[in-house]
Amino acid sequence: MLVEIYDALKEAGASEEKARAAATSLTGRDDRLDELDRHVREEFGALGGRVSALERRIDDVAQDVAILKSDFAILKGEVATLKGDVATLKTDVAVIRAELALMKWMHGITIGGVLALIIQAFFG
Repeated sequence: MLVEIYDALKEAGASEEKARAAATSLTGRDDRLDELDRHVREEFGALGGRVSALERRIDDVAQDVAILKSDFAILKGEVATLKGDVATLKTDVAVIRAELALMKWMHGITIGGVLALIIQAFFG
């Protein structure tokens, strides 16, 4: 029972029974408010823990993204280098093909000359 409310009701002229009942009923409501307050604090505490965990996860993801961006920049540089190397290889292959075509002609002429000599030696 809230003594202050009981005394105030008595001074205002309420009967003792009504003053006691009113003071007692307000005490019960106060307990319910305390319980509700405790429950709300527990829930907010749990939510605070979840928010902290999410913040840590967000920080971890942000670090991972920074690492991936760095790795991506490195890969872009390596791809550019590979493109240059491929262009160099293409020119080298073109030179080798041209030289190979020339060698084919030279071997063909040599084989033709040797055959001409063989034919002349046996039939000439």
